[in-house]
Amino acid sequence: MAWPSGSKANTTYTDQGSDLISNARADINQNILNTNSVIDEFDISSPTDGDILQYNSASGHWDSVSPSAAGLSNTAMITFNNTSEQLVSGNTYRRNFTIDFDPNSFLSKSGDFQLVLTAGSYLMYPTPHATGENESAVTIYNETGSADLVVNFLEANEIGTSGEAVVVGQGSFTLGSTINVSFRQVNATIANRDMTPSVVIVKI
Repeated sequence: MAWPSGSKANTTYTDQGSDLISNARADINQNILNTNSVIDEFDISSPTDGDILQYNSASGHWDSVSPSAAGLSNTAMITFNNTSEQLVSGNTYRRNFTIDFDPNSFLSKSGDFQLVLTAGSYLMYPTPHATGENESAVTIYNETGSADLVVNFLEANEIGTSGEAVVVGQGSFTLGSTINVSFRQVNATIANRDMTPSVVIVKI
């Protein structure tokens, strides 16, 4: 299979009303061959929304695949909600969040306080955001395995002596299977657990 770039049909016997079809049979046949070559070049019989084309050297044609299957990063963004949280025990709370940007639909929530992450490698980091200097650190918690995944994932970095801070931090990890995670803060004072940054999530 090959793209028919060098086998264009001639129009000598097809561009005039007086032309005879019998004279154009070779050109008509060439166009049929070219069309068949194009059909064979692309294996896209059942594409889904968001798929891209990827060349397959083993088969010699272009396949319709999802961006993740092609090895491209999925990128999404979540934002913490400061009006809703869930008590775990003692002074430990799960933070509520919304999924604000997810063009490839690779993220999902389990209830209001847990994010579902499938197997793969992840990078998470906050967008620039101001917060209180006494804000408690946020930990990514593996709800499925009942263990911390990234301790002090987000922290308040004080800005001078103004009483304000900027949210800093990042987390990177690889999952072998699907798990649920939550974003937890430990503090008895609600004003110290109302950090509301947006967090970029990249799956590689």
